[in-house]
This record gives sequence, C-alpha cells and structure tokens, in this order.
Amino acid sequence: MFLMTLLVGCAGASRHTDPVSVGPVQNIAPGIALRLPATPPFGADVTAQQLVQARYRNRTEVFQALIESSSGRFTIVLTVPSGPRIMRIDWTANGIAEKREAIAPSSLSARRLLADLALVYAPENILRRNIEGAELVAGDDGGRKLERNGETVVEVERPLHEPWNARARLVNHAYGYTLDIQSRLMVSP
Repeated sequence: MFLMTLLVGCAGASRHTDPVSVGPVQNIAPGIALRLPATPPFGADVTAQQLVQARYRNRTEVFQALIESSSGRFTIVLTVPSGPRIMRIDWTANGIAEKREAIAPSSLSARRLLADLALVYAPENILRRNIEGAELVAGDDGGRKLERNGETVVEVERPLHEPWNARARLVNHAYGYTLDIQSRLMVSP
C-alpha cells in the first residue's frame, strides 16, 4: 500500500525530557525536524472529515480521515475510502497511542502523519518554536514554507481562515511526496 511510503517515519522519534513543552521529534526532511508539542496544538471543538490524495513519484493513493480535536485530545481514524479502518491515533498529554489494523503497512508512522498535519493546521507560533533546522515562512494567504539556505523544502497551501473546512496541499520536496487534502467540518450531534 502506497500510504506507507508517504507517511513512513523517515527517521526514529526521540523523547525530550520536558514533558510540558515538547513531545517526540519527527524528521520532516534531512536535517529538519519538528518537535511535536506534548499536547495537540489543533485547538478544541474540531470535528472534520478529510479525503486525502497522496502522491509519491508515479503512484497515487486515496484515504479518508475522521478527525476529532478537543481540549487536550486529538484523534484521527484513517480508513480506505468507504472501506475498512487502517489505523487510529490518539494524541494526549500522556503521549501518542496508535491502534493498527491488519491492513496497516508496518512502515505507516503515526508521528509522520501528525507532523504533516501540524505543518498544515497547527498555529504558526507553535511551529516556529518547534521546527529545527529550517525557517518557517508564513504567507499573508495562510500558506507556509519551510526554507533552508534559501531553498524551499516543504510547501503548504491552505487558507488563512477556517483551514479545517477547505482544501490544503502539502508538498515535501525533500522526500518527494504531495498530500492533497479536502477537509470539511462536521456538525457535532
């Protein structure tokens, strides 16, 4: 399954000793890392459904994601479109827990997925504090870039307002993949 290629943990994650400010580290590109915050940075009261098209070289895969974010908790469930569950990820102050189904590729990385989501949806100030090895450049339109030595390594297109209810795109030039995300907010029952 191609999903494993795009969301593979390109390097091992490590744990910092300050549990209040930072959690595991995920490589974004060679020499560039994102320290995931100890608690999810996505805010409260977000319930969204996403259709994600992942492209790597000449291969394309599509998957669905159901996202629920509340104060101190972030849950994402990945499924094959209209099909079986692939993985569930829960992120709280206690850490990141994942439940993998039999169809989940062994190289599918919860931390890689959360890092990509953070690049798209986390507040800019949190990203600035937690990115190592690159500069975050934010555009007036909501877009973001990670640059190193004047070279764009990762590009994110997203709207400035209501990014959970819109289209977004992440292009990781270093690892050669693109995520096209159609996200829509869902009304809680």
